[in-house]
Amino acid sequence: MKYLSIWCLITLFAFFSNTQAATFYVGDSTQCNQANHYDNLHLALLAANSNGSQADEIRLTNTVSYQGDTNGSYSIALSNAGHITIAGGYGNCGDPVNTTPPNIGNTADAVFEVKNNALVSLKNLKILGSDSRGIIVNENAALYLESVDVSDNVAGIRVLGGAYVELDENTTVFNNGHLDDIPKGGGIWCFGNNSEVTIAGKLGKK
Repeated sequence: MKYLSIWCLITLFAFFSNTQAATFYVGDSTQCNQANHYDNLHLALLAANSNGSQADEIRLTNTVSYQGDTNGSYSIALSNAGHITIAGGYGNCGDPVNTTPPNIGNTADAVFEVKNNALVSLKNLKILGSDSRGIIVNENAALYLESVDVSDNVAGIRVLGGAYVELDENTTVFNNGHLDDIPKGGGIWCFGNNSEVTIAGKLGKK
């Protein structure tokens, strides 16, 4: 029994020591020189997944581009992570306050695909220029949009597979395709059992 008690204490200590919430920065400058700084969002997402905490935040600086097929398309299926927040508009690595939101997209694929029960918040971003969807949320994932602009994509947001999406009052989904080209809708298309969208923001078309 003593061995069991000691083992449990060691296991619990290891668990809590490896699940501290972390803040990661994405940037490419002389200021981006710490262990929690990465030069692209793909690497920062891998770090957050490995960290395994309940609430990590990835801060996108305006020192790098998030556009094009290599830099503008992200699949998020964080099997080990808790609630991941991706926030844009930081001037440089280490800055505590965000300002101008970055443009993310200009890609052939969806800009963000959130799936596999992932829990994600996107903040202060402009998601645009996808030849597919701006955002796809699937497989019981949950996505919260805060001050996000999803505009000028071939289609806007697709919600399926029991996923949940919430748009706050400062989020807009605007000018994303139309019914003539996309029979199931260009703005937000929600379907499938238990899929749900809550909208407090603006949904429109030019």
